[in-house]
Amino acid sequence: MKRHYYALVGIYILSLVFSVFGFLVDSDPNTNSISMNIFEIVMLSFMIFGMISGVIYGLYLMYYLIVKKLLKQKLVD
Repeated sequence: MKRHYYALVGIYILSLVFSVFGFLVDSDPNTNSISMNIFEIVMLSFMIFGMISGVIYGLYLMYYLIVKKLLKQKLVD
């Protein structure tokens, strides 16, 4: 369980870095308040976190289902 915790924390830190980088690179004039800017960065990082973790754990699940199925077939044959 600890391994998944560290992976999820790493994914969130990566998504937060992407969000802050996107905020800094944005060329539109910033007219929002500081609290609104923080809210946008946090929500964008949650969205990026969801997408990255969905892809990674989806691939992880597919890999283990395929490996388990192939190993089961090889043991039967």
